[in-house]
Amino acid sequence: MKKLLLGFVCLASVAASAPMAQADCTVTFADYNALNQVHVGWARATFAAWSQWDSARNQPMLCRNLSENAWQTSGCWSYRQRCGLMQNGQVAYFNAWPNVNEMHLPIPNNPVLNHIGCFCDPRDGMGGGTGYYSGGHCFTGSTECPEWRNYQRVLTPHDATTNFMMFVEQGSDSVQHVFDMDQFEVFSGIGILCYTDINNATRCFNGLAGYNNYQVNIRDARKAWFYSYDSSVPAMSRATIRTKY
Repeated sequence: MKKLLLGFVCLASVAASAPMAQADCTVTFADYNALNQVHVGWARATFAAWSQWDSARNQPMLCRNLSENAWQTSGCWSYRQRCGLMQNGQVAYFNAWPNVNEMHLPIPNNPVLNHIGCFCDPRDGMGGGTGYYSGGHCFTGSTECPEWRNYQRVLTPHDATTNFMMFVEQGSDSVQHVFDMDQFEVFSGIGILCYTDINNATRCFNGLAGYNNYQVNIRDARKAWFYSYDSSVPAMSRATIRTKY
């Protein structure tokens, strides 16, 4: 694998002054419609599993084809967000897809929703999730549950040995289309961001540390993927994407 090795100090200085980029979409894992299609349970349990839509029940379900290429062969997704238009005017979607059957969408920096042992089940058949905790009390009633889809997330691999892939799809054609990524924000941990371009060259940014927004200026990518640099489980919180063709 050919790697572009970038020093952490240099990257951090770039990140500190990175301007807001113009993009077809800025992915912050706060899109209600995208979270509405995440299994398990509209992301209420902070998991994002390989998913597909159950039209009979009008809700997400576990993908019937539990294989790493199910996004391509079975029309499945894990996190899928509308991302403007392709250059030909067709609707584009940003996809994040784990190389195992789930990744994680935790709600960061929210003590009201991150209290250990506080769960709530709305009894709609989709399971429970983290509940509200306030004033020393955990709200567990079926009518007291949060609207989990309203809360911004960060995205992490399942663990320090796995990764998630990012690509742009046109409609639901199950094809990796060409895109640019100007900025990539790491929320926590230390990770590696790699991408493969239209010439099948692979380059990597190593040692991307949390609490930094990196000006990566990726051009003509087919896919990118993010994984651990050390034993930590890194989290991404933002990416600016420009769709192409």
